[in-house]
Amino acid sequence: MPPDAERRLAAILSADVAGYSRLMAEDEAATVSTLTAYRDEFARLVVQHAGRVVDNPGDNVLCEFAAATHAVACALEIQRTLAARNAALAPERRMLFRIGIHLGELLAQGPRIYGDGVNIAARLEGLAEPGSVYVSRAVREQIGTKLAVAFDDLGERAVKNIAQPVRVYRARSVAEKPSAAPAAPRLRLAWLAAGTVAAAVVLEASWLALREDEVATRSAPARAGTTPPAKSVAVLPFAALSAGANDGYFADGLTEEIINALTTLPDLLVTARTSAFYFKGEEVPIPEIAAKLGVSHVVEGSVRRSGDRVRITAQLARAADGFNLWAETYDRSLGDEFAVQTQIAENVAAALGVLLDEQKRAAMADAGVRDVEAFIAYQRGVELFNRAHNEGPMLPLLARANVEFAAAIARKPDFAHAYFQHADYYAHFLIDEAPGQGPGFVSPTGLGVDEAARRLAEDLDAAFRYERDAGQRLVIQAVRTTVSSDWRNLEDQIVRAYAGWNDCRHGLWIDQTAIVFGHGDAALAHDLERLRCDPLGGNWTRLAMTAVWLGRPLAGLEYADRIEALRGQDRDVMHARILAYLALGRHGEAEALFAAGNFGAADVTEAMSLLALQVPAAAGRAAAWEGLRPSLTREPGRLLVGAAVFGDRATANRAAAEIDAMTVGPEILLRFSDRCGCGAPFDLDATPNFARLLREGNLPWSPPAPIRFPLKSW
Repeated sequence: MPPDAERRLAAILSADVAGYSRLMAEDEAATVSTLTAYRDEFARLVVQHAGRVVDNPGDNVLCEFAAATHAVACALEIQRTLAARNAALAPERRMLFRIGIHLGELLAQGPRIYGDGVNIAARLEGLAEPGSVYVSRAVREQIGTKLAVAFDDLGERAVKNIAQPVRVYRARSVAEKPSAAPAAPRLRLAWLAAGTVAAAVVLEASWLALREDEVATRSAPARAGTTPPAKSVAVLPFAALSAGANDGYFADGLTEEIINALTTLPDLLVTARTSAFYFKGEEVPIPEIAAKLGVSHVVEGSVRRSGDRVRITAQLARAADGFNLWAETYDRSLGDEFAVQTQIAENVAAALGVLLDEQKRAAMADAGVRDVEAFIAYQRGVELFNRAHNEGPMLPLLARANVEFAAAIARKPDFAHAYFQHADYYAHFLIDEAPGQGPGFVSPTGLGVDEAARRLAEDLDAAFRYERDAGQRLVIQAVRTTVSSDWRNLEDQIVRAYAGWNDCRHGLWIDQTAIVFGHGDAALAHDLERLRCDPLGGNWTRLAMTAVWLGRPLAGLEYADRIEALRGQDRDVMHARILAYLALGRHGEAEALFAAGNFGAADVTEAMSLLALQVPAAAGRAAAWEGLRPSLTREPGRLLVGAAVFGDRATANRAAAEIDAMTVGPEILLRFSDRCGCGAPFDLDATPNFARLLREGNLPWSPPAPIRFPLKSW
């Protein structure tokens, strides 16, 4: 073996396009356009499943994964994603990939890879039906029951240049119908039946020579992203040049109103507020900002208020070279700023080549708050809301944020998103503060349990009533149902919410609910889609967590790496990384990061305190439970998780029963089941209210168990 070569075990994925020659002959330009878009999707999903693209000449793609689970999960997600995109094409223009996967040894030498592993994957691809995934016995046996995937046994097949027959399986999601019968081998050489054997042999030899050359060349690792769309823009926070007490909030509100107006245009990719505002007050070059946000253009501006006058400047720059495509200064009376923000949005859209008809202009003019005092109060509330979730302490800051949200609602009673964020305080009060305090508990601010439950329901009802975006209404509806006493339509609402949720706003707790009830793939797919418009928001962290819950901890670590490269390390990312390490059994790395983050049971932020329980539990230190349990007696949620991961079934059931009897108790049980990562943390017999809601809603009860806790036996 050459000194620079190495042998390693890998899962190899080989894919090509069915009927590619026909597609090219019929419409070359359209075929190349579709193939380019689909290859970008292919590369994106491979990276997200901790793999890499080895080569992609012509219509072929060759990929390498460290684990068979990653390769199969990626392949099925590719086929689902491309099937959805194909639905928008005429039947004759649809592009279907055939995918084959084998697990075996390969020889790597510099940019090249060799071996039967590569060849068998290519042969499986050749057998596969369009739009399907075929795998070898080695892949089937390696996966076992690690994925929610079914395998149809298609029997043994003899394949060229491989001495032994290969056992072939069709991999499919459990919801997909099984194959009616083993598919017959699909021969690339259909001429054999016609007797043109000599020509067929020559063609087959030529194809094999080309194929071996294709799979032997490895390109650079797949790109983390793609070229930004030409019609894409980020509106950075406008600078407040005057020193009035509310001038900064006024500038922030104006920025958000422009974002809201541009977001109504379906032809334009607009960066969400959470990512655009990441650069507030920072001196960062425009090309670097655009690269991190994945856009081709950036809007900057400033606001100066003086008496009853306001001066607003704005400019649109092309990120590639800094060239200003448009700039304008507006000197107006206060009260005219709404006309100005609409004009800015229209000018930006026109400069980017977006055609505006009367309907689009009306939608832009109608977007946003359009009340100065309301959006100033709302911006103050958002600042406190973000501090509560990013820095803490959670409840005191949320209480202060609610004062501002209430002021915004008083000015604009149909302010849907202000109601949605206003509800968050009452949810955290009921889930994080009230449990264990007794039914008559009243907070230092005078809030009682019954009042909090009533106001939570009222806020969600109002948010649902006033929300104008159909997709966001579906999200609010599902969240509202989880805190109600009727779950009969909850699963349908979750499915419809993910199907219709197209904007970049946060969905509060819908992801956690979806994961517990078996819709984690939908949550993951939506968060991946949101990365296009909100790359620096919380999506990477949620992706990392969701990947861990779905049994993909290596992908979770990949997502954690990506967000840390973009914006540095924070406690949420550390939390996700610790859970991934625990799921992988890398306890030493988990404990080291746990210590570095100074996590502890007394920490009041969501999910962090349970790490004080998970790390010792994962390390098998059962004696630690006796020391921890007394400190958790007044915190039944954390007591439930601690008892579950330490295998104390009786205590877990007692804690669950206490929670079940509380106001919104079933919702609290959902939240802590999600946080545990240990499967079902309690027996349904202990929670009659929760069990009734599951039964009435025909909901599955199999929370994910990505982390193995040695002491938990149920």
